[in-house]
Amino acid sequence: LLLFFDTQKRAQLFDVLFMASMALQSAAWVLISLRETAPDVISFSIGNSIILVGFCIEGICLLSLERLVKRHWRQFYAAVLIILLVFWWIPGLSHYIRLGIGAFIVPFFFGFPALFLISTESRSTPLRKFLGGTILVYIFATVFRGAFILMAESYSLTIPHHYQILFMLTQVAFMVLASTGYILLRKECICENLQRDIERRKQVEDFLRKSEELHRLLVESAGDVIWAMDPSGRFTYVSKSVEKIRGYTAAEVLQQSFEETLAPASQEIATKELNMRLDEVRKGRRYTPYSGELEQTCKDGSTVWTEVVTSGIYNEKEEFVAILGI
Repeated sequence: LLLFFDTQKRAQLFDVLFMASMALQSAAWVLISLRETAPDVISFSIGNSIILVGFCIEGICLLSLERLVKRHWRQFYAAVLIILLVFWWIPGLSHYIRLGIGAFIVPFFFGFPALFLISTESRSTPLRKFLGGTILVYIFATVFRGAFILMAESYSLTIPHHYQILFMLTQVAFMVLASTGYILLRKECICENLQRDIERRKQVEDFLRKSEELHRLLVESAGDVIWAMDPSGRFTYVSKSVEKIRGYTAAEVLQQSFEETLAPASQEIATKELNMRLDEVRKGRRYTPYSGELEQTCKDGSTVWTEVVTSGIYNEKEEFVAILGI
């Protein structure tokens, strides 16, 4: 848990479910260990039923490492679990038959995750292959145990036997390796996703930079003067073509106030029109486009009549942010 939460602060659904499946299995083994002191219905039937539920959840979580757990996968795992539980609670069946046949059905929980972990070439890593191989070893041990139980026609958790000891050790090792492997593989997936996000962001930034350069080139190449002004009346952008018309460079115009760019008569008209439109915006209305002729001052002291067209610029939240003019 410490290793997991060090990787990601917010737990994902499958990660919580995986931890829950491990807790269920651990609790079930405690019940099974009480077979000599507790009734069989608790130590054997309920204990093994809890283990089957834990196996089902664990298998789904392992599958989530390589596949989207879509509806058909959920239906498959639910069907396998229901078959096992119904079979487990059939009255009159011997314990060895339940354990033996159940051992041949349980691998359906883990077979597909193991195969996907090993065979997915596009994301093949040593950790994936190791975890997939560990699951296959566990499947083999489970099937071998089931075959042994059916052939022996008896089973007891209290009678020491080298096959039984081997399986118990395999079970414990599998839980430890599966838990550790799952957490490490989840960390690996998070690192891969982070790397993809970084690469995607770089691609987007590169696209935006090229797009901005293209638009700037188009604007700078235009014969008309294109400018932008914030709601306070301060120029935020002026295209270079302003120098051909007024003699001022774009940098010089950016230092001028709105009034300094116009002759006195046009100042009065433009100020009135601007204030009227800004008042409408403050009242929640849309900016009304403006079109008219204004007399602008030139650097050599002369003036020039220009046709001015303005419109409002809004952000993605539909908030008024600037005036665009030509």
